[in-house]
Amino acid sequence: MFRFRDVKLRIKMIIGFLVMVIFIVIAGGAGYIGLIKIKTNLNDILLNRMPNLELLIQTDRDLHQLIAAERAMIFSNPKSDIFKELVNEYQENLKTAESQMRIYKEKVLSPEETDILQEFESIFKDWKALSKRVVDGRTEDTRDGRREALDLTLGKARERFDDMRVQLSKLTELNISLSHSTRDEALQTYRSAVSVVMGVIILSLIAAAAMAVFISQSVANPVLRASDGLKDIAEGEGDLTVRLKAAGKDEVGDLIRWFNIFIDKLHDIIKDIAGNADVMNTSSKGLSELSAFLAKGAEEVSEKANTVNKSADNVNTVISSVASAVEQVTQNANIVASATEEMTATIHEIAKSTEKARLISENAVSQVESATSGVAKLGAAAKEIEAVTEVITEISEQTNLLSLNATIEAARAGEAGKGFAVVANEIKALARQTSEATQNIKEKIEGIQSSTSTTVSDIEGITSVINEVNDIVATIAASVEEQSATTNEIASNIVQISTGIQSVSENISQCAGSSTEIAEEMSTVNAAVSEMTNNCSQVKKNTMDIAKLASALKDKIGVFKVNRG
Repeated sequence: MFRFRDVKLRIKMIIGFLVMVIFIVIAGGAGYIGLIKIKTNLNDILLNRMPNLELLIQTDRDLHQLIAAERAMIFSNPKSDIFKELVNEYQENLKTAESQMRIYKEKVLSPEETDILQEFESIFKDWKALSKRVVDGRTEDTRDGRREALDLTLGKARERFDDMRVQLSKLTELNISLSHSTRDEALQTYRSAVSVVMGVIILSLIAAAAMAVFISQSVANPVLRASDGLKDIAEGEGDLTVRLKAAGKDEVGDLIRWFNIFIDKLHDIIKDIAGNADVMNTSSKGLSELSAFLAKGAEEVSEKANTVNKSADNVNTVISSVASAVEQVTQNANIVASATEEMTATIHEIAKSTEKARLISENAVSQVESATSGVAKLGAAAKEIEAVTEVITEISEQTNLLSLNATIEAARAGEAGKGFAVVANEIKALARQTSEATQNIKEKIEGIQSSTSTTVSDIEGITSVINEVNDIVATIAASVEEQSATTNEIASNIVQISTGIQSVSENISQCAGSSTEIAEEMSTVNAAVSEMTNNCSQVKKNTMDIAKLASALKDKIGVFKVNRG
């Protein structure tokens, strides 16, 4: 089943901007079509109706001047210069009127104009013939010619002239009416364009608000939750039992899922480290007790060796006490053998514990390195989201530039471009809101990157502590090997002591030599016991160091909550 929340973040952004672009195209298209219609209407008024009115007015003026010259001829001397000037004025006005009407006829005319113009031309033709008879009759300068000219100019010629002016008035009124109609059509087009643009603006604002809320909820809120989770971990009060809910399959959903995987791994690592720290602490206590026991056994061995030395010295003076001394030496040798066996077993246990501690520390290093890799992947994912926000910032800047260009074009268009100006302002506001939202997302991502860096530093500190533990464990292992060698040497010496005791029992005459040999052997035993005592002290010191490191490691990971409830 398709869900919009599963769409990738980049596609969501593109869809949001495409929706706004569609609204912009609709508003711009409606405004453009309206402007084209208004331009057509204005061109019709400016290029057709206004010039036609001017031609009609000039024609009417020329005809009035012509009729004035015609009637002035009636009362002028045909042989005078004034008459000649009147004739010239008459002819010039007639030519001008005919020329203007030809120009008018060549223009694009409506059917009604064509009918009126044809009627005008018919009347003009009749009037022109009558007017010519008036001029010719007056030019003859005869009584009959003057009478005819006067009758015509005040009779039929006047009637046809009035009819002709009626047609001119009709043409004038028709052009004025067409101009008003064109103007009304332009106003209606303007109102329609404004209505469409305002409707699109309102819809675009609603869509922009819806997209802003949706993107904010689907992007900003999950990122903030992830940021708070990382901040909680980075500040040392992290609850590793909390998981974020991934609502979709987009980049933000992937980020939340990877964040949960990272927390799962970190939870397991911290839990394992905590358990290993407890084991190390317990082992260190056991090692401390064993080292104390070894030291006590070494003191007993030293005391017994001193007793043997004293007994060997007394053999030369009191032969009768040889048997008792030999028996005492035998008992002491048995005690030493028993203590040596216990010490050997203890050393083997120490070796096993140190090897186990070494393996645990190596496993902890590997897990910490895995956690470091997971944090690095999280930082890389945050950087990729930051690249997306930069693309969004560039798109908002381009949108802002587009709104600035639209504002400039609207200013150039004047009154007719107010709709563009409103759209441009809304686009500019949207671009600013997009830029602010993008900056907010960018700041949150930078917080994630900072928290990731802090987490990496803490994990590196844990790695350093574990490496120190590993070094100390290696030192303990070396010490245990030395103690093992010493124990073997003690066992060998005890065998030699037993052999000496048997020799004393078989040949009492050789007691002096045997006692000397025993004394020498006891010196070797004392040296071995001293060395064992030193090794026990070193083991105890190393054990204390392990305990301190285990405590420090436990304090480091103690700030994390790994158990639910």
